[in-house]
Amino acid sequence: MPQESDLRDQARFVFMGTVQKLDATTLPQQAPATPKTAIVRVDQIIRGPDVFSDFAGRDITVQFPQGHSLKPREQRVFFTNSTVLADSLVVEALDYETPAQVAATLAAASTEDPAERLRHLDLRSRVASADVVVSGRVIETRLAEDEPLIRAAAAAGPQPAATRISEHMPLWRDAVIEVESVHKGQNPGEKAVVRYPASDDVRWHRAMKFSPGQEGFFLLHRGESEPKDRPRVAAVGLNAVTDVAPDVYTALHPLDYQPFDSSDAVQQIITDTKSETDK
Repeated sequence: MPQESDLRDQARFVFMGTVQKLDATTLPQQAPATPKTAIVRVDQIIRGPDVFSDFAGRDITVQFPQGHSLKPREQRVFFTNSTVLADSLVVEALDYETPAQVAATLAAASTEDPAERLRHLDLRSRVASADVVVSGRVIETRLAEDEPLIRAAAAAGPQPAATRISEHMPLWRDAVIEVESVHKGQNPGEKAVVRYPASDDVRWHRAMKFSPGQEGFFLLHRGESEPKDRPRVAAVGLNAVTDVAPDVYTALHPLDYQPFDSSDAVQQIITDTKSETDK
């Protein structure tokens, strides 16, 4: 199996398990048995979402896209992603190792909740992909400069289907952050403007919403938005409203804001990022 760390970092369900039966499956209709499947008992969950906690001590199906050399009763640490969640669980193995080969991972897992480990993995990914990471305070929120065009288009009367205002519109707002410190990327100056969707529509309800007085760490990204959700209003005599400009910051993911009272582990992730940037 590949031993590349990037494959392991992609694994959202990591567990130590014991092989029960080869060429077998716990969900024959959803995942038929093949020479590349095995039933594995979950002995210990190392990293994974809360919804998988019920599978501790239970048999699940592991699929091996590249095959495997496992034998019954062997214990391994499996780096996987789920493909089927039902009465049982089907996961695809990205990698696996003996417990001795990942002793440090197991030792760390004994002191941290599996769901929290997954959250920290996701946070590291968001920090790594952020263009700028700052700490500071939101001092103002305001209507994004192109939202008046959208409202004018909506008030202009019936529009063709291709230009009609959708209920999934993000309703962009701008939050002005008074910057205290820069932890990654180019210093944006004394203030940074972050565009965020005020809409509570199902497409946007998990996106960060900001309000004056919020203090903490802000993970800022450029160009993270959904162009398909921006209307074209040229049909009603206005210039086409483009998507969020490449030079405008967004912080759409729930992890893109971390309050100052976050755990030491969260703050350490951000501090480590600054150290890596300074090298």
